[in-house]
Amino acid sequence: MKRAVVVAAVVVAFAGCLEDRISPIETKPISTSAELLRYYEQSGDYFNSLESPPFLDARDIHDDPDDYVVLDVRDEAAFAAGRIPGAVRVEPSELTTTLDTLDSFTKPVIVSATGHRAAYFATTLRLVGYRVFSLRFGMASWHADFAAARLDALGDDNPSQSFDNVAYPRHDYETPPSVAFPDPNAPIEERAKARAQALLEEGFETDPNDDRHTTTLDFAYDAYDYFTGERTGPYVICYGSKALYHLMGKDTEPNPPSHPPGTAWYQDKPASDFRSDRFLHALPADEPFLIYDVSGESAAALAAYLRALGYDPRVVMFGAQSFLDAGIAPTFDGAFHEGIPQNYVYEFGEPVSATQE
Repeated sequence: MKRAVVVAAVVVAFAGCLEDRISPIETKPISTSAELLRYYEQSGDYFNSLESPPFLDARDIHDDPDDYVVLDVRDEAAFAAGRIPGAVRVEPSELTTTLDTLDSFTKPVIVSATGHRAAYFATTLRLVGYRVFSLRFGMASWHADFAAARLDALGDDNPSQSFDNVAYPRHDYETPPSVAFPDPNAPIEERAKARAQALLEEGFETDPNDDRHTTTLDFAYDAYDYFTGERTGPYVICYGSKALYHLMGKDTEPNPPSHPPGTAWYQDKPASDFRSDRFLHALPADEPFLIYDVSGESAAALAAYLRALGYDPRVVMFGAQSFLDAGIAPTFDGAFHEGIPQNYVYEFGEPVSATQE
């Protein structure tokens, strides 16, 4: 009963919040994201539905190429080095314009190098009604020639000296951050699309030297004070199954070290913990926090949803596969491994833009 009162209080506070907080993207007049959240939920609550995340496998495209239009968001050099036959290169900021030109029978698929950026952009677009997909694991799943980054990221051992198996509490409930819109008086559907466009224009940076959107767990290993029970570093979220959080059912010793101290578990679908009546508001509202899943893509999809609502999540690149023992991580659903690349035929040469097609 006490928790229900807290949740109700947060929702009431959320609906009335006009706090003067600058969004990471906008610097224009501030409006609360309460209406935005309500709009998402009343429009089907895509992120928390079983349709999310919007993944397709390489085989889907290969077996029925006429059913899909492939939109590649990599840079010109990567696109020229190798692409799915028939793919066109599109800047993330131009995705909505490109999608608006397609007929309703076409299935658009966004492709990136490793799948992280595609999952982020596809989810951003899904939130405002575009039925678009992302290629799981990106070009790494199409051919082994593009799988080096994925394979090189696989962990060699579990940093057990820094991890534990404790079930840590989730963050306290907070009034969520506000979101800025170019026109705070526009209909909510227009504001939602403006928010999505702002996220697309900002992009999703996966460069290890730029931590605006992605990061590693390296600096979070010792970011917890056992004596005080307080974090000394960023809040860390394990997003997925309880088995991932505790390494349950795996061929390991009892209670194996499975996550950095202080890490909290948030369940994915079907019982998503990121509904407004679950733990969506149990997040830091005014500081960055880290999210990891099995392979990084579901965390990227979650980051798109949370950034749309004004939060500042950072995705751990390649997920738990970047730090768990290489023999354990591939046993989880959604993990990348050497058998994933299909070695399908690819094109290479000068890039082709969507406007040239």
